[in-house]
Amino acid sequence: MDNELFELIKYISIESLCIAVIAFALTMLIKWPIKKFTSKLSEEKRRAVNIVIMFIPGLISVIISLFYYGIFKSNWATMSILNTGLSAWIISLTIYAIYERIVTIIKAIKSGKLEINSELASETINYLKSNLKNLNSSLKEKEKTLKNISDKLKSLNQIKIILESNVSNKDIAKLSDTNIEIQKMTNEENILQSEINETKSQIKNYTAKLYVKKGE
Repeated sequence: MDNELFELIKYISIESLCIAVIAFALTMLIKWPIKKFTSKLSEEKRRAVNIVIMFIPGLISVIISLFYYGIFKSNWATMSILNTGLSAWIISLTIYAIYERIVTIIKAIKSGKLEINSELASETINYLKSNLKNLNSSLKEKEKTLKNISDKLKSLNQIKIILESNVSNKDIAKLSDTNIEIQKMTNEENILQSEINETKSQIKNYTAKLYVKKGE
């Protein structure tokens, strides 16, 4: 099983952990009717709703943190409210990610679609699970970095448009530096995208080895 949650626990307070668990539980209660209501929407709209749902535990965490420090610490205006709330939000999202992964696997196995490959030795199964965990973690980091690069490229291209539109007082040096930076970021984006595709391919490969369809 993933050690992500246990690694986070080492660095957070007991208050943040308790608030995270409560925020996770409340989010699941709130999420259920929302998911049911949006089940017939288009894929694009459902994705937009899912993005909004991701912020629900953050809001809940800050509100609970506010009441905790106000009622038990008699301090309604301290930065600890925000710090504890944000820490709780992060760990609640981690709990949710682990929960979703476990539920997905359980559903697949119960539906008769997947089962652990019984022909593999226990050491091999542990090896594949460990690699899948590392690859999934690496994939998340790479996708996060790719988003940052894409956002940076968007900003640079906007700057380039502004510089090029200023015909009367064009800053050639600045425009040249911007073009160089755009090319550099584009190369990084292409390389990272290739790495992401390779990581996804590895995940698919390990998953295919670890799980098999029932009856095969």
